[in-house]
Amino acid sequence: MVAALSIMPHLGMLSQAYPLFRQRYPEVSLQLIEGLFPDVESKLRNGSVDFYIGAAPRSTPAPGLKTEVLFENTRAVIGRKGHPLGRSRSLKALAQAHWAITSVDYDAERDLKAMFGSHGLPPPKIVLQAKSALSILVGLANSDLLAMLPVQWDEFPLTKGALDVIPIREVLPAPSIILVKRPDLPLTPAAEYFADMLLRQIPVRSVAKGPRQVVA
Repeated sequence: MVAALSIMPHLGMLSQAYPLFRQRYPEVSLQLIEGLFPDVESKLRNGSVDFYIGAAPRSTPAPGLKTEVLFENTRAVIGRKGHPLGRSRSLKALAQAHWAITSVDYDAERDLKAMFGSHGLPPPKIVLQAKSALSILVGLANSDLLAMLPVQWDEFPLTKGALDVIPIREVLPAPSIILVKRPDLPLTPAAEYFADMLLRQIPVRSVAKGPRQVVA
């Protein structure tokens, strides 16, 4: 069984879901892939990945996959504990900082520049591109780099000792969190249970009112 998760589900959903899955299916081998939708789209289509939960891509996936919008997420500015800009309260105060981004597939560089531009600020200086949560953690904890990351980083026990949120006043929207799978290939009981345990960890405050949006 293979599941693909972006950074947010790893931080905010997996720690509670995995023990529950292990209790129900202790003999099932689970392979986890950390990545974004473009990394695993072809594997979803050929059935070698059972499902993806994570940040939505900029464009709607081509027909042949079922996409369900789970909730809308937000981001926070994250830096090391004791960061010299740790008391900043606006994005403008961070304009001269050096930044890290978490992926090159989502076009995070354009995304970050657009965020600054929407507040009338010049493009930020990006000096690190990291493909994994571990890479971004090490980069931030051992430098004065900043990153805009899912708010769940602030709630993740393994990062609390090294990283802090810089509480700026601006609201920083993030990509929607989605579930993607093949509509014509039912999940195995184990995969369905694991997906269900992950979905049960969706933050209550993040669930949009009304039915979840499904796009076939």
